[in-house]
Amino acid sequence: MNKEYDVVGLGCVGVDYTTKVKTFSDKNNKIVSNNLSESEGGVTANNLVQASRLGLKTAWCGNIGNDELGKKILKNFKKENIKAFANKTGTTQQCWIIVDEKGEKEIYAFPNSSSELTPKIVDSKFKKIIERSNYFHTEASIIPLKAAIRGAEIAKKSGSKVLVDIDCDVDKLLNIAKIGTMKELEKLIILSDVVKMSESAGKSLYKNIKSVWNNKIIIMTKGSKGCVVINQGNKSTISAYKIKAVDTTGAGDAFMGGLSYTLLKGFNLKDAAKFANACGAYNCLKIGARQSGTLKQITNFMTQNKS
Repeated sequence: MNKEYDVVGLGCVGVDYTTKVKTFSDKNNKIVSNNLSESEGGVTANNLVQASRLGLKTAWCGNIGNDELGKKILKNFKKENIKAFANKTGTTQQCWIIVDEKGEKEIYAFPNSSSELTPKIVDSKFKKIIERSNYFHTEASIIPLKAAIRGAEIAKKSGSKVLVDIDCDVDKLLNIAKIGTMKELEKLIILSDVVKMSESAGKSLYKNIKSVWNNKIIIMTKGSKGCVVINQGNKSTISAYKIKAVDTTGAGDAFMGGLSYTLLKGFNLKDAAKFANACGAYNCLKIGARQSGTLKQITNFMTQNKS
């Protein structure tokens, strides 16, 4: 395919407020922190940042607040060489993130405008952009599944490859966050060519949609255990890079950006997953969801570190 954009993403974007603590708080207790950092975040936006830093031509589509935070995010997209096509409405998404000394995190998300994305907005604002992509990224995370499905339908019809990132426990996404229904998630998976999922998502998907493991490229990230690649039912485990994680926030997003890069460049699946593992690991070396590396940085990291 020879289209204008290597990757177009439809998904959430927002501002992350991150604090580092010695340990997470017990119920009804209090932990005091002496640090707080602010940075941009959002699952799909983060993986586009990684893809752009690796040299791909990228574009982001979605809702963003008509506020000062939204303006700041759009300026940062420009700095990252990501073309932003924004529907401005309401208040920008915010996340509060607590990171412990092991680099593990708790995330509390306030979707705001991200949750107001609709199929109608996708059709009226983003259809022509999605059609100009070689790869289309979307998510089962924050935005409503109906909007993600509409984007995937447009991409599929135009001949784009569809990559879906299922970011966390499916039961929580559907029953607590209420981004959609199990039938809608199944429809999104059916439309996809590649599904990347967290380990918690994989467990709940296997319980609820066993057909997901058939006739798809599935990649399940498992943190320090690496990732599992499933292709047409054949399973391979790719070891993680051995690092001391500072913050695991955004590791899966960087993984997704690296995966798109390698698949677009024609890597075989095992090598693609190994490179994506390196992108995720590199992102864990500093605080913040967007610590992803350039192609040179990732290549050097792979040379200097063992998996």
